Amino acid sequence: MKRIRAAIIDDQLACINTLANDLKAYDFIDVTLCETSPVKAMEKILEDCPDLIFIDVQMPQMSGLEFVKQLHGRVNPSLRTVFFSAYDKYILDALRLSAFDYLVKPYTKEELDTVIERIVDTRDIDSTLLWNSLNSLLDATKRIALETNLSIRYVHINDIVLFSYDSRNRKWTALLSDSSSCKLSNSITSSDILRISSVFTKLTPDKIVNLEFVSAIEPKTMVCILKQPFGHMRPVVSRRSMKILREKCSTL
Repeated sequence: MKRIRAAIIDDQLACINTLANDLKAYDFIDVTLCETSPVKAMEKILEDCPDLIFIDVQMPQMSGLEFVKQLHGRVNPSLRTVFFSAYDKYILDALRLSAFDYLVKPYTKEELDTVIERIVDTRDIDSTLLWNSLNSLLDATKRIALETNLSIRYVHINDIVLFSYDSRNRKWTALLSDSSSCKLSNSITSSDILRISSVFTKLTPDKIVNLEFVSAIEPKTMVCILKQPFGHMRPVVSRRSMKILREKCSTL
């Protein structure tokens, strides 16, 4: 199961601490952002979009409802939003904003379990539908949809040189043939990338190359030499990946 990155936004620190502690019971959820200020949280979420947001409805600087309105169209549509509030009178407004779920404080463990189970179930369905759609698109046009935190960018396979993983930001970046780059959504994994096409091969855990851009491999240094104008990059190939890389190169 893919890990889920969650953010908690509430002007009451005690509520944040309670929910963060309760989420520790789910070993596939990482709470990566806790913020009492919705204004500060907005900046952080737009920069490094999580998979799931728990947000209070009533906050002094900005209501949770207004917060979600401002996020609309600026983040990945797969982002799940769960409102949690001491009042149930906002449920209808939350539903109108396409909220994924609503927790009334104080919630029970069973209620939180139900929300998390729904998130896991629908996430798997969404992933299947997304890849079915991408495979159809790929077969017809050789273009793929690179899902970023802000949009979906359509790129031809032959325009992707290299994927690099940034462990600090926990996301993959695609280097394109025009030397521009595209940061992918945090939910994208190396397995997702390798499923796109057989031309993509892992060099190391944090590097995946398009074999069409490989010029040569130095067996002694285990260096992969890329075609110009990317010859200066020279990524190293792990011993584990060398055998697979040689087999793929021999079949192209």
